[in-house]
Amino acid sequence: MDLAEPEHSPIHTPTTEYSSSKRKRDGEPSPVKCTQCSSFDIKYRCPRCERITCSLACCLAHKKQSFVQQAKKRGVFVHLHAPGMSRHKANTSTYNSKENCVLWRLEMHFTDVAEIVTIVEPRWSERLSLCDVITKHLSVTLNVPLRTKLKPYCKLDVATEWLFLIKKEFAPASAPQYYKLDPTMPLGDSLKHLAIVEFPTVLVTLASRRHEYTFAHRAIEVVDAVAASTSCDTTALPLVTEVSSTQAQEDVN
Repeated sequence: MDLAEPEHSPIHTPTTEYSSSKRKRDGEPSPVKCTQCSSFDIKYRCPRCERITCSLACCLAHKKQSFVQQAKKRGVFVHLHAPGMSRHKANTSTYNSKENCVLWRLEMHFTDVAEIVTIVEPRWSERLSLCDVITKHLSVTLNVPLRTKLKPYCKLDVATEWLFLIKKEFAPASAPQYYKLDPTMPLGDSLKHLAIVEFPTVLVTLASRRHEYTFAHRAIEVVDAVAASTSCDTTALPLVTEVSSTQAQEDVN
């Protein structure tokens, strides 16, 4: 008499991945991903926002995003280049969450000398002014070689006879325009309402050469409607007045 073959139970193959419901049932934590690249290899946690990242590259990318967001809250619009570009690599600007302060990479180019001189501050506080930079680098007792190179500048008053300019971004290269900066104001206030590519680059020249530059104005033109006239009377033309961007924003609100 033939005996029927016993039925075989299906082979159980263990799996390394669990569904979210299985993890919850077994009390296992859900896998955590890097907020930048979605990797599961977690190494860093941001002390400010608690976001986690998997590598130094992702950590730095998160810091750059945080810096851009904080700058925008202060009215400065930062545009970042692609990660591989030299200006992006050189950008050491960051945001200090403990001090609630944006630290800017600041470059200052002095052009009215035989060879252009550049002063670089890797992380300059938004609460300090451009005059503070000059005081730091051109003090009488220190940096004698630098003072020698900038001799035409050192003879003049910084606040009144030096001209601090920043180039207007996204303007035609054939017709560059510049904003004038007040060297006595905090850097954060000087950059307010400006577009910056990566970090500010300030051109320092002498006030006697201001006629060589075309200046952009930080003002919004408001056209007051006037009844149209068929005559050629110039008094019937629209009246154009300039108001500050802050006042215009208040009017809108």
